[in-house]
Amino acid sequence: MKGGDTLERIARLRSIVAVDYRKAMLVLTSVLVAAGIVYIIGFAPYPAIHDAFHDIRHGLGFPCH
Repeated sequence: MKGGDTLERIARLRSIVAVDYRKAMLVLTSVLVAAGIVYIIGFAPYPAIHDAFHDIRHGLGFPCH
């Protein structure tokens, strides 16, 4: 019986690790996408994007003048 309990514990631990890995990847992907968007907006040379996000650019510390 103890061998069966050990296998059940291992199976539960594997499922917990898999869920944590997926969450970590989701968070990492979200952070990278957000950073990419901020970078693109921050250094966008197009006047329409510049004007639309002017105050946000300065709030994030991007000089634009």
